[in-house]
Amino acid sequence: MAKHTQSVCGVDLRKDCICMAQYFPHDGSVASIIIKPLVLAGDAGWDELKSEFIDLISEIGFADQDVVCALGGENAIIKEVVLDAEEDDVRSVIEWEASQQIVGSLDDYIIDYEPLRPNPASPGQRFFVVAYRRDAVDQIQSIIKSAKLNPFILDIDIFALVNVFETNYKELMSTLVCIVSASADTLVVLLTSGGKLLDFEYRPIPADVIDGAGIQSIIEDSKATVFSANASLGTPQSTYLTGPLFVQEELATYLCAQMQTTEMLDPFRTISCRAEMSPADLKKHAPQLAVAVGLAVRGGTEVDA
Repeated sequence: MAKHTQSVCGVDLRKDCICMAQYFPHDGSVASIIIKPLVLAGDAGWDELKSEFIDLISEIGFADQDVVCALGGENAIIKEVVLDAEEDDVRSVIEWEASQQIVGSLDDYIIDYEPLRPNPASPGQRFFVVAYRRDAVDQIQSIIKSAKLNPFILDIDIFALVNVFETNYKELMSTLVCIVSASADTLVVLLTSGGKLLDFEYRPIPADVIDGAGIQSIIEDSKATVFSANASLGTPQSTYLTGPLFVQEELATYLCAQMQTTEMLDPFRTISCRAEMSPADLKKHAPQLAVAVGLAVRGGTEVDA
């Protein structure tokens, strides 16, 4: 990898692949990319993934780097909370609200929140709240630290998708957009506008769904559910596809042709890439890299701050 002075690296750890993108915020470029496919046993756990990751970092000689690592949104509790305008014990009330969605003890979860812009239609203090199991966070941090890297930030993967879209499609910031991200066994449909995640839904992809028509049916059904729940926002202007499943070019081409106003999300549309990869290979692997690039951009904003 390139020299990492004043850079931050996005790390997307999956059981089938490790994706990394090294980002330099001073010029908005990705200098290095790593894509390492994994073939782990079906019952493989965190220890096997940790071993693979440590070996990879040792091989590329990439220690002491600040990294932003993904947490899977399918395992997170994410909700918007509205509090009274006069409420001053914000943390306690948010924790109580989160506890209503949690199975088990609140102590088993890490809770984070951030204020949202005021909404005239919904007076009060608005917050975006995320709760994630503490043991899963500890596992990810352990993997990163064991490889002698600094877990600068942990972020939810669907937030990273919003980040990478916001960075590359600034002219669409004010419009309502749908993003579909899919792996071999799961897809998520999310709505975003103004750089904010508005709603999302995860759907499993059954093992017997192996063709484009089957994938399209799951996407369309999930989109209908999410769009219906957010009908007051209007109809999304476009749908963007990303995720490891869409490395299959034939599938991606089929879906873009069959579904109206649908195209592939390009994580390098405005972010320059200086990695040693041909334009053809970069285009092919771009769907795998969207989360890693979005994570790195998120870290870059903190470095610049």
